Amino acid sequence: MIDKIFDEAKAGRWDLYRELYTSLSLKDKQELFHRCYDLFPDQDCSNHEVASEVFDIVCKKIKDPVVVELGCHRGDLAKSILKQYPKIIKWYGYDINLKALQNKVVEDKRFIPLGLETEFYLTNIPVFNIFVCTHTLEHIKFHEVYSCLNKISDIAKIIFIEIPIDKGGNNWSGYTGAHVSDYSINYLKKVIIFLGYDILYESKRKTWISAWIKNKIER
Repeated sequence: MIDKIFDEAKAGRWDLYRELYTSLSLKDKQELFHRCYDLFPDQDCSNHEVASEVFDIVCKKIKDPVVVELGCHRGDLAKSILKQYPKIIKWYGYDINLKALQNKVVEDKRFIPLGLETEFYLTNIPVFNIFVCTHTLEHIKFHEVYSCLNKISDIAKIIFIEIPIDKGGNNWSGYTGAHVSDYSINYLKKVIIFLGYDILYESKRKTWISAWIKNKIER
């Protein structure tokens, strides 16, 4: 099955992946994206400029910033932000693509790459206070998004998200990438608010970028 999906993906056709997504295990997805890494190693789509704007705000509010990033790939965003903000204590980067982690671009010892052996929401994660997730949530279904956000909501004082989906959601049929999201920005915002966060920063450019602060934190 993975062979067939990969052959389609090489040609820029991801509809078969979307069709079979719910039947694929984490190991299946790892195998697929390991193969894809050899073809498409550079997956850094994050807006570093806006991320810097957000961390300017965040680092004034959080005394000892410790970051957990879901979907860090090779650590491009971590490299950029850690260089600018020596105040950050540690940056834990999680990804299912072990090849990407092995080829990390970060030399800073504060960056700790961690391969996922099970779903993120089932993973034991270290103590942290900032959750970062850019260009990752569009690759999973809503029940997985909710499970991830629910897991970190008792710990994270700040949530920073960048995601290329629309206010009303997207139909990804024919799209030449592995996007499977089945929810809208409006619904995602309602969920984050439900989990106890207030909007701290919002920017809609080519992607929706937002930062959220736990509403019980001292400001």
